[in-house]
Amino acid sequence: MFALPAVAIMVGKQLRSKLQREKQAENMAEEAKVAFVFPGQGSQNVGMGRDLHSSYSAAKEVFNEADAALGFPISHLSCEGPEEELMKTNNVQPAVLVTSLACLRAVQQSNSQLPLPSFVAGHSLGEYTALVAANALSLVDALLLVRERGRLMYEAGKKNPGGMLAIIGLDTGTIEDICLQSGTDISNINCPGQTVISGSIEALAKSKTLAKTKGARGLVPLKVSGAFHSYLMEPIISEFSEIISNFAF
Repeated sequence: MFALPAVAIMVGKQLRSKLQREKQAENMAEEAKVAFVFPGQGSQNVGMGRDLHSSYSAAKEVFNEADAALGFPISHLSCEGPEEELMKTNNVQPAVLVTSLACLRAVQQSNSQLPLPSFVAGHSLGEYTALVAANALSLVDALLLVRERGRLMYEAGKKNPGGMLAIIGLDTGTIEDICLQSGTDISNINCPGQTVISGSIEALAKSKTLAKTKGARGLVPLKVSGAFHSYLMEPIISEFSEIISNFAF
């Protein structure tokens, strides 16, 4: 018995069809669009940038640039902590931003064929990361801006203590009623069935009780130092508006 090579034989119609499919696949690859969505505060943890920093030169460059811009090692704080320092709003906001951008650069470094993003978006703080990814704001400016943003939000949180609470399993209308009764604000509608509210400590405690009585499946306090995206942040609007006016977009 002899081993013979396999040969594929196609008639003209089959060949044309195969070539058309290959061409369509090539066109789809050429037309592929990439979108990136960047996270906000609350997604942080100590060590979040360690693997990126040690494994990808492009990511390490982002961390190095951030360290120089801020004047302190945000890379070490992101990778090694300590946690109590990382969790401070004026630290965690630039830390999340730089780690997100380091992740983007690592993805791009590991896949040279990946097209530039056609769309970018961000969740709260992540909007600033998206601006950098879209080349609408420089990394240095974004870091300095969110550092100031974080400082003001931290100070507002100290003057008017509050927090944020994710409510799972209730519709938006029900949560609106809870907010009216408790004196809280809806701050994020993450998806159907998951809404975040913000308010004072007392208002959030009342909201928890109301949400439980209405059948909420889960109540998750967010790892933040204030009632962000609520009326308790209004005192810093004027100063932040003045700060942001000094940056070019």
